[in-house]
Amino acid sequence: MIGSALAAMVCTGFGVQVVSIGVGGIPGILSIVFQFWGIFTVCMAIAIVVAFALTYFVGLKKLSAEDRGLVALKSASAVAGEAAAPSAAVAEMPASSAEAAEAPGQAKAPAAAASGPGELVCPVTGSVASIEQMADPVFSSKCMGDGLCITPAPSADTVVAPADATVTVTMPASNHAVGLTLDNGMELLIHVGIDTVAMGGDGFTCSIKQGDRVRAGQKLLTFSQEKIRAAGHPTDVAFVVSAPGSAKAIAFTTDIDAQAGETSVVSYQA
Repeated sequence: MIGSALAAMVCTGFGVQVVSIGVGGIPGILSIVFQFWGIFTVCMAIAIVVAFALTYFVGLKKLSAEDRGLVALKSASAVAGEAAAPSAAVAEMPASSAEAAEAPGQAKAPAAAASGPGELVCPVTGSVASIEQMADPVFSSKCMGDGLCITPAPSADTVVAPADATVTVTMPASNHAVGLTLDNGMELLIHVGIDTVAMGGDGFTCSIKQGDRVRAGQKLLTFSQEKIRAAGHPTDVAFVVSAPGSAKAIAFTTDIDAQAGETSVVSYQA
């Protein structure tokens, strides 16, 4: 762009004329009035040479290992190697020696999580139905992911975490929704009401912030069904699995009345 701009300035300064509007680039010289072919050729050379020169000199700057993240990767690999070494040594020891290696009163290292069935509990007390029952086509069409439509019980006003997870999305301006990511990479979205973002947070209170670690059953946010209805919005809660992560065979339980933080409504194979 810089090379072309300089070439255009020179071309305009010398009053280069054309006989028609044609293609650009090198073939463009065919549309130039013959007497200006010389200066137009110079202008093309300016565009090419300047662009080449700038690309060359900018390309001389090499990213350091730190810039490319290689140092961080090497450090992580080294830490992983150091952590794996003691484990390997213990694994090679006889059973009696391995037991003796554990100091009295010292807590054992946590065992690696075994793959197996997992579940998500209902985030809101109420009646559970298929996500297709949501009045909002954004959810009912499953373009956000498959999930559940939960009609809150009359006294329900709290959204809880359906599993141990990390808070990845909050809505500070409205507090009507929250996104969570499980350790297996599964991503969840809990959205209270339909079009409730327009309420600007009136009737909603968020108890967590992005980056927080939450436990199953922990309060995430509260809402007022009365204010949602007064604003003219449905109170149905969308509970969506927006990304499965490493989970397989995800199944949703519908047509039941569920208790927040207690009733399992989603099962999967880890």
